[in-house]
Amino acid sequence: MKQSRRCAVIPLHLPLGYPCDYIEQTVRVLSRSRQVILFDFRTSYGWKMLVTGNKLPVFIRSVRAISRGKGVVGFTPLAVLPFQQVGWIRNLNTFLGVVELRLVLALLRRQVITWSFSPIAEPVIGRLGERDSVYDCVDYYGDAKTPWLRAPEAKLMRRVGHIAFNSAALAQAKLRMHPFIKDKFTVTVCGCDAGAFGNKSPTPPEYVKGKKAVLVGHLDYRLDIKLLEKVMEDCPDIRFYLIGPVDPDIRKEFETLSRKSNASYLGAKPKASIAAYMKHADVGIIPYDTRNESVRFANPMKAYEYLASGIPVISTGIRGLLGLTREIISLSRGAKEFGTAMQTMMKSWSRGKARRAQETALMHSWENKVGHIIRIYHL
Repeated sequence: MKQSRRCAVIPLHLPLGYPCDYIEQTVRVLSRSRQVILFDFRTSYGWKMLVTGNKLPVFIRSVRAISRGKGVVGFTPLAVLPFQQVGWIRNLNTFLGVVELRLVLALLRRQVITWSFSPIAEPVIGRLGERDSVYDCVDYYGDAKTPWLRAPEAKLMRRVGHIAFNSAALAQAKLRMHPFIKDKFTVTVCGCDAGAFGNKSPTPPEYVKGKKAVLVGHLDYRLDIKLLEKVMEDCPDIRFYLIGPVDPDIRKEFETLSRKSNASYLGAKPKASIAAYMKHADVGIIPYDTRNESVRFANPMKAYEYLASGIPVISTGIRGLLGLTREIISLSRGAKEFGTAMQTMMKSWSRGKARRAQETALMHSWENKVGHIIRIYHL
């Protein structure tokens, strides 16, 4: 691979290795055509770390890696000012960290695009001398749980060159809030690493014989615990396997839920092992509370991972899933309808439907999603 002047800078708002791996998957596709710089703009190497933690050589290696113009490079700036625990100093160091990266890119004459996923990245966008910028909006930010993100998202949307939404429902919701985006957004598919979920794998040791429903993901305020409790009571012949970290805000309610006789909480699992739990279940469930805007306008990646595993999906009424055919997914209102849909889907499921589910997931590949954005905006 020859040295390239083209590079994409991704401001990191989440740690790498987060269960929802859209950053890593986007990097994987982008890095085929350009260098990718993972900019940890909210962290910086302080003076103590430079002196005692030997971080200066790490910083120098990052700059040298950027100069080679290929591959994926992590960049953490140097903190210019001490006492970073003070809010205004931390903010000023963030600004100076952006200046550091901009100087490096300018000296190397890089053709830069920024590719951001969150309003948290707003301080970076438009300040790296980039020729273009994308806001890859994969979630509804600024709901009742995250009101502080409304203003930075509005600023980000005004500043970026292009916006990509992963569902038409999300796009329309944001268009109503921000009419000025009407000429600079596109709708893409929700990304899915379909190939990772269709392979053969042994049955997980925690699984017992009988009907199995699986819920995988970060278990937080989006979960409609009361609905799920009622579904469990109405479907005593189904065992519900719950997988993922539990948010402290719902821990007490979740502990009550997990003590149900047909519930099994398996804890958090490594991403590489998740596919087996999906593939050997009979149905994948998304019992989310659609009273939350962030749920109602979402397009959950787990829906497509379930389909890639060859199992049907039962969800509450998430608008981003409306376009999927009803033979592979059911959107239900209320616990009774949810439980009935589970039983019906499991009874009528066939190899043909499993194949169509996997074909649908393939249409949502990361190559299709990121490739669409690159092509339509000539990036």
